[in-house]
Amino acid sequence: MMVMQTTKLANTAIPIPMRHHSTPFFEFPHKKRKQRRMLEEEQRQKALFEAEEESRSRAWDYIVDFLQASEWSDQMDQITVVYDAVPTMEELKSFGALDEKEGTRASRKLFKAPVVWDELGHGLWKVLSAMEQKRQQQLQQQQQQEQQQQQQQQSQLHQAQLQKSPQKHHHHHHHHHRHHSHSHTHHQAPIIEEPTKPVCWRSSSFGGYVEFPHSICNTRRSSSRRTSEDSCATAISQDCMSLSSSPSRHSGIPRIFSRITSRRSNS
Repeated sequence: MMVMQTTKLANTAIPIPMRHHSTPFFEFPHKKRKQRRMLEEEQRQKALFEAEEESRSRAWDYIVDFLQASEWSDQMDQITVVYDAVPTMEELKSFGALDEKEGTRASRKLFKAPVVWDELGHGLWKVLSAMEQKRQQQLQQQQQQEQQQQQQQQSQLHQAQLQKSPQKHHHHHHHHHRHHSHSHTHHQAPIIEEPTKPVCWRSSSFGGYVEFPHSICNTRRSSSRRTSEDSCATAISQDCMSLSSSPSRHSGIPRIFSRITSRRSNS
């Protein structure tokens, strides 16, 4: 009995779905990004469509105003503007850049009229062509004004550079002249030689002061004052050494022989 009930429950139970049928973990962010991109694309297309419809409605109003201001305004009940053929305002303005034949052909497709079909297209092209010519003239004038402004700016800049360059040249020339004069003065500075006084040396052999003339120092004097003083001092010291080492001129016998003679006499 229990076996039969278990079998019955097993047959009536709802099967559990398998694991591989479940969505993976990273599928939800991917779906969200995909849905977000689709929504952004739909919004962009909708914005473009709305802008195009607005431009076409402005072109429609322009064509209606043209008909009301034209010589066929009394035949408005016989003229129909084809809304599906009405382009955007930018495309309608571009008809004015076409030649007469192509512009007339493109403009007459906008109307349905029994008699004045070609005349309407030609008249609309004339108006659009005049508007295009006016726009081109305005663009040319604007470009000419911009070129004139650029030329004026360049001329002002050139004049400013010319005004600055002589000042720099004069300043550089003055600085160079000062530097040259300073260097010339530095190199051409005269050397002032102070007259040296005669030097007096006391000599034991002469028994008094010996005065050396100025000519001894002059023989060894150079262009520099320091060198002249050193050379003069060297010459004087050498002369003094020679004088001190020389025997006395007053005694005819050298000093060493006089000592030997005195010792012999004492003995």
